Amino acid sequence: MKHARKTFNFKWLWIVLGIVFGVLIAFYGVATYYFSSHFGFNTSIDSINCTFKTVEEVEQAIAQRVDEHEMVIEGRASLSKTIKAADIDLDYVPDGQVAVMMKEQNPFLWPVRLFRDAGEDATLASVKFDKAKLTGVLEKFDLFNEADMKPPVDAYAKFEESQYVIQPEDPGTTLDEARTNEAIDEGVQSLVSTLSLDDKGCYVPPEIFANNPELVERVKTYNTYVPFAITYNLGDETELLDATTAIDWIDIGEGGEGTLNGEALATWVHDFAARHDTVGTERAFKTATGEDATVSAGTYGWKVDQNSEIEAIKTAITNHTGEEREPYYTQTAAVHAPLGTPDWGTTYIELDLTKQHMYYLVDGSIEFEADVVTGAPWGNRATPSGVYSILEMLSPTVLRGEIQANGKREYETPVRYWMRMTWAGHGFHDATWQSSFGGNRYTYAGSHGCINMSYSDAGSLYKLIEVGLPVISHH
Repeated sequence: MKHARKTFNFKWLWIVLGIVFGVLIAFYGVATYYFSSHFGFNTSIDSINCTFKTVEEVEQAIAQRVDEHEMVIEGRASLSKTIKAADIDLDYVPDGQVAVMMKEQNPFLWPVRLFRDAGEDATLASVKFDKAKLTGVLEKFDLFNEADMKPPVDAYAKFEESQYVIQPEDPGTTLDEARTNEAIDEGVQSLVSTLSLDDKGCYVPPEIFANNPELVERVKTYNTYVPFAITYNLGDETELLDATTAIDWIDIGEGGEGTLNGEALATWVHDFAARHDTVGTERAFKTATGEDATVSAGTYGWKVDQNSEIEAIKTAITNHTGEEREPYYTQTAAVHAPLGTPDWGTTYIELDLTKQHMYYLVDGSIEFEADVVTGAPWGNRATPSGVYSILEMLSPTVLRGEIQANGKREYETPVRYWMRMTWAGHGFHDATWQSSFGGNRYTYAGSHGCINMSYSDAGSLYKLIEVGLPVISHH
């Protein structure tokens, strides 16, 4: 028996397919409508996962991110400071940027976003903050404290061993206050997490770098004509003499040969001595009794030996040497000090010509004092003011005056204690013929210029002092 073949009913297939298609169309429509107000798949804004979020929800998330924002300020010398949002009342201000991104996403293409990698969009987040509080935070950071900032140093020609080389520039750590404040303000506005002051050009740069063409050429010239350097030690200060100065002493001939101009060298040494010699200069000081006073003239102080210094410089140029030393002196003082200030240290004799009183100070404290009688104020007999030193000490001796027209000396006086302070004949000594000391006795019974003391006082002083002790004589 033959069986009848069953036939497939395509009608139901089309019905099922129609239902499925309808459902898909409906789902697509619903999803399209949904994504017209919600961000699609794989959407990231400002590193926030925004998939399925509304504009308002994204703005809330951004606001939360702003509330938690911190900006680290980084700089040279391990500088690191952090500004927190709460420190400056930093707040997000919605400005429509997120809404614009929503409009630009095209909700009809939402299925496409399923098959793309997560993108990253960014807003230029509008924020507001309290500028006064930001200023207060920066003041606490004390970024512009000069004591903490190292100035930039230009590249320069440096003498090493027997030739000049270029010493590279030192960028330093000095901040440009205006540029730094501007960069920090911009960083806060842009919500950057790390602000590099270096990258933002906030540091004051050197003016001359190691590759400066003029510097390179100058070093070649120095090495050709004057490769030498002398660093003068002047107490706590130093002064450098090298090719930057000495190149002007070289007369260069047509063939390129160099000849030292001795007159130019001597002029420099003369000026150097004028800057550092203290003999005869005016010095301001505090007297033993605490009063302000000045003293000038005298023979005590620093004095450069100019002839020896000239020859030493010539030798240094010839031998291409680098030296560190004191200048050559014809005489020295107790301490180096700036011109106009005491160079006699803290142990000395002070002679107050007005008060007719002398003090012997040791380490700044009065160890001995006495009334005196100084030179009479007539006939060139006044005791000179100025800074001197004890030149010789004799015990006993005879003091002799100048030879008169009759061939005899003006006086010949034996004394027990003699302490000379000038070769012209001024000094401290006992004067047993004086009935009293101090006051105004010098105006009618003054000496020929010496400092008269009682026998016991002169003896006491003689035992305390030694040759070379400074003497400050002043009114």
